[in-house]
Parts: sequence; C-alpha cells; structure tokens
Amino acid sequence: MHSPFGGHGMNTGIQDTYNLGWKLGLVLHGISDEGLLDTCQTEQLPVARAVLADSDRRFSAATPPRGPHVTLLTLGTGPTPKIHRVISRLKDHIRAYAVVPAEHIAFAGPATLVDPTGHLFRVYGAREGTLVVIRPDGCIGFIAHRPAGAALRNYCHRLGIRLPRTSEPAPYDRMP
Repeated sequence: MHSPFGGHGMNTGIQDTYNLGWKLGLVLHGISDEGLLDTCQTEQLPVARAVLADSDRRFSAATPPRGPHVTLLTLGTGPTPKIHRVISRLKDHIRAYAVVPAEHIAFAGPATLVDPTGHLFRVYGAREGTLVVIRPDGCIGFIAHRPAGAALRNYCHRLGIRLPRTSEPAPYDRMP
C-alpha cells in the first residue's frame, strides 16, 4: 500500500495492463512465444518502484513525520483551535499541527505547516477548520469539515485514546 499523493497509481496500473495486453495479443496470434509474457515484470517493476518512491517522497515532504502516534491536522487560516491545547497533554500519542496557506504565514508557529501551493487543502477538500486525523500507518482515519468534538472524541476512543475533558465547551464542540 502507498499514498495516493503522487497520483500515479491508476496510471501505473493502466500501463501495466496495456503492456500485458499487446504482448498477450502477440502470443495468442502465434506471432511470439510465451516467453514474451515473462518480460512484463522485468520491465514494469523498476517503473513501479520509481513511482512508489516518488509518491512516498512527495507525501513525506508535505506531511508531518510518521511514527507510533496519531497526527491531527487542522486546516485553516484562523488561530489554532482549543483542541490543540487539549491534545498537547497527549503529545506522546497525538501530534497536532495547524496547516495554513502560504498567504497566511503570519499565523505560523512551531506546530504549523505551511501549504505553499494549497495542495493539502485541495486534496482534503478542506474548508476553514477542517480536521484530518492520520493514523500511525499513514492512512487517513478521520476527516471532519465541520468538526464536532464528539465525533473526534469518539474516533479517538475507538483507537483507545481518551481525550482529556475540559471544564468549558471547546469551539469544536459547537455546531453552527
């Protein structure tokens, strides 16, 4: 499994199929012997490895480092939501980052990632305050465009992570 970040997965699969198809056609029509089919893997494996390496490189360059923790991304231009302060108590298990577009770099702080081209906002279909949870295996576990504290709390609970309760309602608990 690899990240779809590079956008090459389908193209690689189509190319593999096309490569096999024309070779299979030659073999079925008796123009070539069956040994031609054995060349598919030899030819396509280096391409697949290069595509995976490129996709992994792009993903790693645009996302926080992975590890044995959950990553929470808050996409938007406003101040970091209260959830980041709550999660800071669980920094060994959850890493929280604010993601801002390049034109709002003034909001950048130590736990801020700048999205210079807007790619992350487009990929996640993000609006102001969108929350994205990335599991330790690098897969997206949760996306909420109108974040509700209860939904995030329930998702974390399913992972065995209990978010600390606060005495006052957090901004992400209020639904418009």
